[in-house]
Amino acid sequence: MNKTVCYEIAEKLHVDFKARLQYDGIPVTHFMRYIIECYINKNDDLLKVIDKYKEEKKILNKRRRQNVLKRIAKGKKVVESFNLSNDEVKDVYDILENKIEGYEDL
Repeated sequence: MNKTVCYEIAEKLHVDFKARLQYDGIPVTHFMRYIIECYINKNDDLLKVIDKYKEEKKILNKRRRQNVLKRIAKGKKVVESFNLSNDEVKDVYDILENKIEGYEDL
């Protein structure tokens, strides 16, 4: 099931945004979907943009922002050390879920 995402921006910003996307040949829906996927998947390039935004808008202090980036990097190292794809991780959860169902006391 698909969901609709709505947002409000100034008219000039909207016109500039649409014009830029049209210049690059990217539909708005494709652009937004890609940005959201990058954000969810902790894309390194987008994380730098998000960190810069947080710094400019004073969302978190520098120490807390660095802490967040360190935790993300640590999580990536753990994932890389096990070298599991998303499908393999889902398979592990499925196996665990099926094993646990047999134990009503848990």
